[in-house]
Amino acid sequence: MLSGPAVTDLQTYPAILDASGSVVVNLFAGDKVFPPVTNGSVVIALAGPKYRTLQSPGGAVVGHPDGAPSPIVVTRPDPPVTAQGGFLVFSALCTHLTCTVLPLTGRLHCPCHGSVFLLDGEVVNGPAVDPLSPLQFTFQAGSSGPGTITVEIPPFC
Repeated sequence: MLSGPAVTDLQTYPAILDASGSVVVNLFAGDKVFPPVTNGSVVIALAGPKYRTLQSPGGAVVGHPDGAPSPIVVTRPDPPVTAQGGFLVFSALCTHLTCTVLPLTGRLHCPCHGSVFLLDGEVVNGPAVDPLSPLQFTFQAGSSGPGTITVEIPPFC
């Protein structure tokens, strides 16, 4: 069941006019929420105001690292998971029609067709039927701060 047309803003991408007069669009440009991809991974130092919602269970941050093929979401489910500092990392693309999910009230909502996901990636409400795609990551606890998450970014197709 579909629920009408999408009502979100269009995705924007940086573009330049090259020497030949052609427009070159960078589809893998990031949004500065997360650091850029370096050597196939994104290293996220959790200190600082950008990641404040991840300080306790129930938070999530969505962003598109520069050089990644798509946005990612870092979550801290409530009730907490026991491994990796309580964090989980997923592709932020809804499994219905690949719109970017957004955090809202302890869940992830797809603004295009209304799918809702728990912070552990499981579907609560469709039309999506599959959970969010998990990404491989490691968590390193900080000696005097919240720590670091290193996310492996899959190679481009």
